[in-house]
Amino acid sequence: MTSHQYAQQAVEVVRKARGLLGLNQKDFAKLLGSTQPLVSKYEAGKVAPPSHLLMHCLHIVEQSSRAAGRREAAHANDAQTTPKQGWTRVSKAITDLVSAIEAVQARD
Repeated sequence: MTSHQYAQQAVEVVRKARGLLGLNQKDFAKLLGSTQPLVSKYEAGKVAPPSHLLMHCLHIVEQSSRAAGRREAAHANDAQTTPKQGWTRVSKAITDLVSAIEAVQARD
């Protein structure tokens, strides 16, 4: 990877992290322990962000991706479950819970 490609990827990571959080440059800079003018320069590709700042941004992007994946999986499960199946699952969970409570009470 060339230094230009690295710089472009760094720009995209910083922009994406800020966008995912929905923050303006000033508030994002505070979160990162930086300044708004520096965030502006990072996003414009004029200055390469330090590695610790880039790692923080990558972490934000990764956490957002994981959360989105969990939301998609939950939505897919909800879309495949009919109301009757949902109530059947709830009923079974309650029955299992009652059985577990009764088992604990029987031991005491």
